[in-house]
This record gives sequence, C-alpha cells and structure tokens, in this order.
Amino acid sequence: MRHVLFAVLCLPLLLSAHVAVTEPTPAFDTVVLQVLEKVAQRAIAAYNANDLTALRAEIAKSAPGLEDEAAFRRLYNDYYRVDFGKLSALRLDRKASVTHRDRGVLVYDAVFEKAPRAKINVNFTREAGELKIAQLRLERIETAK
Repeated sequence: MRHVLFAVLCLPLLLSAHVAVTEPTPAFDTVVLQVLEKVAQRAIAAYNANDLTALRAEIAKSAPGLEDEAAFRRLYNDYYRVDFGKLSALRLDRKASVTHRDRGVLVYDAVFEKAPRAKINVNFTREAGELKIAQLRLERIETAK
C-alpha cells in the first residue's frame, strides 16, 4: 500500500520535471531556412558535380563514420553515386524539416537517375562556430509493385 501511495504522490512530480526540461519545438524560421539551404545546396551541387573536395568542405570533420577520406569516398562514390546517380529534381519537405540555427534538419523529396523516389536528409551542426553538415543521407523510397 505504501508503494502505491508513494507512486501516486511522486508521479505528478516526475511528469512535471520532464515537461520542465523538454525543449519546445522551434517555430519554422524562414531566415534560418535560407542559411541552412545555402549549405545544403552547395553540398548537393558538389555531389551532383562529383566534386568530392567541395562536398567534403561542407561536411563536419566530426561527422560520424566519415572521420577519414576512405570512409567518405566509400559512402559518396562507391555507394551513393553507384546506387542513386545524379540528382534531377528536389523539393523541400517543410513539415519534416526543422529550422534550428545550430542543429537544423532539412528533408527533401528527390528524384535521382537510378532512384525515381528518394529522400535527402541533411542534419546540421556547428563546428568552430561555422554551420556544417553532420549527416547527408540519401534514402531510396521503395514503392509496392
């Protein structure tokens, strides 16, 4: 009985503590969106031009799994370039995107040569005060046959 009473009394405190530390979802900020899109567009243009040096310049040095050049080239040349090919169309998914000035996420619906339905997810971070891409992920959208 004491345990039940204790749980009933503590539950509101635990719930209110969780609510107090939860960060509210930021409003969609078109100014921040423009900044995020500039970085994303440079990276996507570099990918399309197969300019890995320019693409690498947009990616954070601390990006998970891309710490060395070999891993970077494997992902963008051997996997994405082979499986997706060049990008031919792009449309921002505003509902799935988050315009946070330090940790934004842009989600695009995309069409590639070898993947007619795809998504591009671009996650951002700040590195030495500069906005960089933490992850640029291409994802094929499978359709039922």
